[in-house]
Amino acid sequence: MMTLEARADEVKRLVVRTFLDLGVPSRHLFQMEEATVILDGRSVARTYQAGDTKAVWLVRKGLIRFVDLEGNTLRVIRLNPKRVAKTAAA
Repeated sequence: MMTLEARADEVKRLVVRTFLDLGVPSRHLFQMEEATVILDGRSVARTYQAGDTKAVWLVRKGLIRFVDLEGNTLRVIRLNPKRVAKTAAA
């Protein structure tokens, strides 16, 4: 069984590749900010921000939403355990 931390590393790699695909300059990735959202003692989301682009991974829903500073959705990725593993291996 995959732990949340192991899966978080795979999701982070997917986020970084998607940021690059969306045109985020690589220099912003070196200063990417990460945060974990805790609700009732449980990790419910992780956020990643690089430059003007933000990704929000909704852990229980299994999706990552990429938005710009105005909140416009740039991309949504729906996760499943096989996709995360394959994408991380690429």
